[in-house]
Amino acid sequence: MTANAMQQDNEACLKVGMNDFISKPVNKNKIQSVLNNLYPEPI
Repeated sequence: MTANAMQQDNEACLKVGMNDFISKPVNKNKIQSVLNNLYPEPI
C-alpha cells in the first residue's frame, strides 16, 4: 500500500516483485478484490 498513485509507481512496485498495488485513499472493495485474487480459496 502506498500514497503514490501514479502509473509509473504501480509499474515500479510490480517490477521489483510485489504481488499487487493499492494506492491511497484505501477502498474496502479494492482491498477485498486484491485479497480475492491472491487467495481465491478461503483460508
